[in-house]
Amino acid sequence: MWKLKWPLGIVGLVALIALGLFIYMEEQGNFRVITPGVAYRSGQMDRDELEHYLKKYKIKSVINLRGPDPGQPWYEEETEVCRRLGVAHYDCRFYSDHAPPPEQVEKLIALF
Repeated sequence: MWKLKWPLGIVGLVALIALGLFIYMEEQGNFRVITPGVAYRSGQMDRDELEHYLKKYKIKSVINLRGPDPGQPWYEEETEVCRRLGVAHYDCRFYSDHAPPPEQVEKLIALF
């Protein structure tokens, strides 16, 4: 019987760790400090998360690497929160499956 309990226990522990990581990432919005007081990065946030981090870290600009997407709820929320809080919002489309064209890299460097 104990031979069956060990593998099940390990599987259960791995599942708990994975669940904990998932919950942590959901709550944190995948927000990370790049350079304290200067630059931060995150995954896509909802309205409340974005507003929280913009206020907490006194962020003055947001660079959206997904590119403009008017009419999409996530994009409308993001631009509305930035507009309401006086935060500059920039769109700079990057794709994960190929290198960006030089003009996109130059635009991103100029924004930084």
